[in-house]
Amino acid sequence: MRYITNIEISFQNNLAPKLKSLSETKYYEGGEASKAMDHYADMLNKVNEVGDLYRRANSEIFSMMDQMIEQDTKLRDDFINGLVADPALVQNLETLGIIPRGDQ
Repeated sequence: MRYITNIEISFQNNLAPKLKSLSETKYYEGGEASKAMDHYADMLNKVNEVGDLYRRANSEIFSMMDQMIEQDTKLRDDFINGLVADPALVQNLETLGIIPRGDQ
């Protein structure tokens, strides 16, 4: 998760601005170099596309994690509520620290 976030940030903050700056340079005007410079705008667009894909992937991962946490919380609550019928089991699980104590 952290890896994909680092890639996304790197694209936004490092690579894209440098390519944009390079594509706007006037140093290589004229001659064969100008033909190569024509491709920098395309490269910048491709880099931005890849950055957008990482951003979307990162967003989806965060969304899935939120859904998983919600589902886990619901499952935990359902499990704890299902234990009410067996007070001895509830007390043992509280003693072991597996579930929070009822008085907390």
